[in-house]
Amino acid sequence: DPSARRHDRIRERNGMEESAYLERLKTVQEAAWPKGTPRQPTYPHGERPLTEYLRQWAKAQPDKPAVIFYGHTLTYGEFDRQS
Repeated sequence: DPSARRHDRIRERNGMEESAYLERLKTVQEAAWPKGTPRQPTYPHGERPLTEYLRQWAKAQPDKPAVIFYGHTLTYGEFDRQS
């Protein structure tokens, strides 16, 4: 895992024990977390797979853009039909 190796290199460079490193990382993340942004996810339709959310949105608003990428737009309805 590249991310884990990167954290290992940082920890080794700073001569920190794993627990101290993780505590420092937590402090840095908390300081950088945007104010007013929830820390836990919310599930307005209950906790279920993303595919079910997309299908729900396709029924509720099939013509609204789901993905806009390099000038191409895919609506929720199109997205649902392709799944």
